[in-house]
Amino acid sequence: MSFKFGVKIALAILSTILSILLTFWISEEWFFDKVYYQKSVLHGYWPPGKELLYIDFGRRGQDISKLLDFIHNPASYPNKIKTTGFTIVIIGDSFVWGQGLRESQRFTTILNKRLNSIRPTSIIQLGSNGDSLLDNYIKYHYANCHL
Repeated sequence: MSFKFGVKIALAILSTILSILLTFWISEEWFFDKVYYQKSVLHGYWPPGKELLYIDFGRRGQDISKLLDFIHNPASYPNKIKTTGFTIVIIGDSFVWGQGLRESQRFTTILNKRLNSIRPTSIIQLGSNGDSLLDNYIKYHYANCHL
């Protein structure tokens, strides 16, 4: 009797875990904005109430973090960036940042892969959500000095 009860409990727990995983997968795939909006760092959102830095976003914030380091300490970057191919700097707002997208889905990541298949290319992504024209001009100015 207790063996059957144990099997039923195990099946109920397994069923519950699979149901939860399936629910999260469906909600992320089809109802993202209703479930995950402003909660997922993986999707480029700045969760409210958390103090994050650009570097906390991984590759997404790597270039802009380096630019901010350069702005605050130009002497730490004595040489300009040298590449064997092309260097493309993309400046913009949340579209360039890729808010709502995973890193692999961002157009800068896709562009980098496609251009690298043709010729060595370095994409420097300096977009950040909420940036204005003045913010982008300042980033352009400092990126121009740094590159």
